[in-house]
Amino acid sequence: MHALASPALFAAQTAHIDERIATIRGWIINELAYPIIDLTFTAEGRTPLRLAARCEDWNSQPPSFALLAAGGTRLRTGGAHKEISPNPTSVFNAGAHPVTGFPFICSAGSREYHTHTSHTNDPWESYRSRSGYDLGGILTRYWRAWLKGTA
Repeated sequence: MHALASPALFAAQTAHIDERIATIRGWIINELAYPIIDLTFTAEGRTPLRLAARCEDWNSQPPSFALLAAGGTRLRTGGAHKEISPNPTSVFNAGAHPVTGFPFICSAGSREYHTHTSHTNDPWESYRSRSGYDLGGILTRYWRAWLKGTA
């Protein structure tokens, strides 16, 4: 992606992520400026989950997501995380990603998924122009997966 095209595409695809949609969905917008999307998902009776996405080279590469506690501390491996448990969709993997060593999103649209040794045969190139795989669609997909774990 051209160095100027990536920020422009990011801006176009995040323009609708505003306080109105955040309030409706229970999202807290911590940061939303190229190349970062930092949101906290909240729901009544559920421990919040914060996602920090790095979107440099969007959409030549999918975003890279860090799973964080609400205060911004990165989730670590080695134990159940109330932020992502229960996890009936298996989207949020509490194990160590082979590259980052941290818990990760194991679903199409995250860089961690497409670079995981189990999914190298499922390239981002197959998704990047599909409906629902723009930035808003990817965030919505992960938010819905997180909600399914809500008791």
